[in-house]
Amino acid sequence: MTTTCLRHEVTTTLVTFELPKLRDEPCWKRLVRPKKALPWLKRDSARAYPTECSDKAAQWREAYFYTKLHPELAEAQGEGQDNPAEKMKQERKEEEEDFEQQLKIFRDRAVPRTPKGKKGSAYKKMRRSDL
Repeated sequence: MTTTCLRHEVTTTLVTFELPKLRDEPCWKRLVRPKKALPWLKRDSARAYPTECSDKAAQWREAYFYTKLHPELAEAQGEGQDNPAEKMKQERKEEEEDFEQQLKIFRDRAVPRTPKGKKGSAYKKMRRSDL
């Protein structure tokens, strides 16, 4: 979903969100359906577009099984295009490396703690002996 095209409307009784998808894909109703109904969430069935969802599911199924049956053709088609999954993995890896570098810088700048004696140990011993 894209947050740039997000539209919301706040009224006295409800909040309405319109969340457009980033790319065309099936709805996956049965895969992501929650086990319990949320009492505060009401889905608008008028905007569900079941025929559009089933068409996209059929397109996805066709593409999936075509690549399963003809992997060499799918690889040849995919070489010219950027793979979004690989791109996301690479971005994630770069973010983790940046985070580790920042963490190392902060740890180097940190002031080491000096160990002090055990706090309250005499008090605990005294209380045990009184009992």
